[in-house]
Amino acid sequence: MASHACIACRQKLLFATHSKQQLLLKNYGFSQLLLLRQRRRPHHRSFSAGVAGNSDVPNNIKQRLRRSVHFVPADNEKFLSKCLSLKADTIVLDLEDSIKDKTLGRDMLCSFLQREMNMPGRSTTEVLVRINPISGSADFGRDVWREDIEAGFRGGADGFVVPKVQSRDELRMLDEILTDMEEERRKNNASSSNSNALLGRNDVAVAAAPKVLLPIATETPTAVLNIADIAKGPRVCAVTWGCEDLSAELGSFGTRRPNDNDTAGGGGGGCGEYLDIFRHCQSMCLLAARAANVQAIDGIYQNVRDVEGFEREAREAKYVGFDGKLTLHPEQISAVHRVFEPTRAELKEANA
Repeated sequence: MASHACIACRQKLLFATHSKQQLLLKNYGFSQLLLLRQRRRPHHRSFSAGVAGNSDVPNNIKQRLRRSVHFVPADNEKFLSKCLSLKADTIVLDLEDSIKDKTLGRDMLCSFLQREMNMPGRSTTEVLVRINPISGSADFGRDVWREDIEAGFRGGADGFVVPKVQSRDELRMLDEILTDMEEERRKNNASSSNSNALLGRNDVAVAAAPKVLLPIATETPTAVLNIADIAKGPRVCAVTWGCEDLSAELGSFGTRRPNDNDTAGGGGGGCGEYLDIFRHCQSMCLLAARAANVQAIDGIYQNVRDVEGFEREAREAKYVGFDGKLTLHPEQISAVHRVFEPTRAELKEANA
């Protein structure tokens, strides 16, 4: 339907602030802008099929703008204090790869979420938590990922990024855990005469919303083979892909083709094109997302100093159909927003 066909274009304008975008918004009705991607993708997602499990996530949550999905280490106070001012569509507080002390990271994450819930930028920024992998994450008999879930839920995160997911069964398990936690919270709220005091903040609506899941669905060979099923898992709002962990499991010496500026011979941080096996993973991510009627988020561009290369890769991602891109550096956020803003030609086509 037209009302769902080009949600990215509509919301880009909805969140616009400068005069040019305001003028475009005035001159081009949302319904006309929505026609653009519908014409390009006749069977474009309705977002209603993204709930393949027991828990229904409202469309306004699943179809929100996710041009930039920006990673921030959860144990870095300097980065945490600035992340909401970066104007990323989604902030991912990372408890996995980028931190060493998981306990400290969880404590800082909770403190940040509770402190910043009503700060400027929180209402327009989705905040997710990247948990540790479910498979093989036991640490001295503890399920580290479960502690991550509890910390993020207690702090009021909007959902969770699930790394190294192997199958849809893992997402079903998370759905069951989150459903139980949400039910318990509802009971506590119902028995309390003052929900605000119980939650420790004023934004009860944000805390009460169902949590979404964003799996990184290509980090193991098994995941790549299961990605279509993973994308249809419960609570999934979007699917993204990554190849660094996969390359290690495959025994690859790099992920990209070498070029004149890449003396390391095509290493993960090089600027050349992805090698065929990893480009296949990128394609499978997009195909799986479209088949499941969820958003497709392109992977990272590791060379944060190469803004031109990042923009080129983001532009290609938009061109083939991705809805957004993972970012590692603040400059990449503004760059990806520039790329995913509707062009004059796109606006003209939508208004035709």
